[in-house]
Amino acid sequence: PWNGRTWPATNSHVCEGLAWAAQNLDPSLRERAAELINRFIRLMFFDQDPERPNTFEHYNPFTGHPCTYRGIDDYQHSWVIDLIIKYVVGLQPQEEDAIVLDPLPFNLEHFTLDGVLYKNHEVRVTWRAKKIDEEPLGYRLYVDGKLVAARPRLGRLVYKLQE
Repeated sequence: PWNGRTWPATNSHVCEGLAWAAQNLDPSLRERAAELINRFIRLMFFDQDPERPNTFEHYNPFTGHPCTYRGIDDYQHSWVIDLIIKYVVGLQPQEEDAIVLDPLPFNLEHFTLDGVLYKNHEVRVTWRAKKIDEEPLGYRLYVDGKLVAARPRLGRLVYKLQE
């Protein structure tokens, strides 16, 4: 039954709508959109353990327990990955030959998205709030292995692709 349960498919649509509105209509929604996506993603860890990610078809809305009795896991994970790429990392697909990065405020110390093929280019995006590895600090965009844009804090970056 659809009534009463928490469904990742439905949550993904709600998160997408709120995040889109935050980026395109009302910037005051950015923190709320990040909070909703963060809570939604954290729902999908066994016992809130980040070492045990998974997605199930639905969850108990009161306890957050997954429907493990169904035996179906790793369910519709692409919607979750899409939210992470578009709103945590900030990579926003475009019709024109440009890369637009516009992350929501998740207050993460670091992330890396690497090896993404986008319009016949290999893209890497990194964020380092503090030194944790050999990566430089800040928000950085690499295209085909070359640094093409950077800023000290997370925020919108636009890079026009060269042919």
